[in-house]
Amino acid sequence: MKRIPLFFRNIIFFLPFFLFFSCTDPIPNIIVTSPQDGEEYFRDQDIEIKVILIDTKGKSFTVRLFIDDLIFNELSEAPYHFTIKAGKIKSGDHTIKICAEGVEVFRKIIIHKAASESPDFVTFTNGNIPPEWTVHNWTISQSDGFDDNFSIASALHGAHVKTVKTCNRLSFYLKGAATINFYLGETLWEVIDNNTEKQNGPTLLEWKLYEFSFERKCYVFTWKLMSGLPINLDAIQFYND
Repeated sequence: MKRIPLFFRNIIFFLPFFLFFSCTDPIPNIIVTSPQDGEEYFRDQDIEIKVILIDTKGKSFTVRLFIDDLIFNELSEAPYHFTIKAGKIKSGDHTIKICAEGVEVFRKIIIHKAASESPDFVTFTNGNIPPEWTVHNWTISQSDGFDDNFSIASALHGAHVKTVKTCNRLSFYLKGAATINFYLGETLWEVIDNNTEKQNGPTLLEWKLYEFSFERKCYVFTWKLMSGLPINLDAIQFYND
């Protein structure tokens, strides 16, 4: 019997190993470029989470993002960039977990209250409407305020809330599917149609930030509800730049 040449014997010997390793699914390594472990944010900031997978051998993987063990979102292909919108996470310490193919990476983040130290920052965290405000058919809501448990809410056409302030810039958060007229003095400055931000129905909207700049002077600021389902207003910030 003829002996098989050494070259072919080597091929026969190593071929099963080659086939085994070439057919085995790769296990990716997860690199989190943002945030750093222990990074701190204010509650009125978006949080950008950026993930890179290496050692994938060209294969696509689904990357899942968990916040405090609750699934937040998943992406099935690169780039793996997640955005946690401002106000989505309450103040305090939180754990972010990124998973891909059974591999897990953790990051701790710290969320501080949104600029609460500013005297020109208005929330309704104590369950009261400031006495210098004029309010018609808006009431305190005791659930899911932007920066704590309280916000102000209304569902009545024509309901309005107003205050007087000297500033040149203003920001505030709205939540709910409604249309609001925003006035500077007697001037209609903006018609805000919050219906355009619907997510899974009109009552499940996330807080949405609105920002406006104007000439610095003393204004009467007015929010007037024109149509829609209940809407909440909170986290109002006046600026003098």
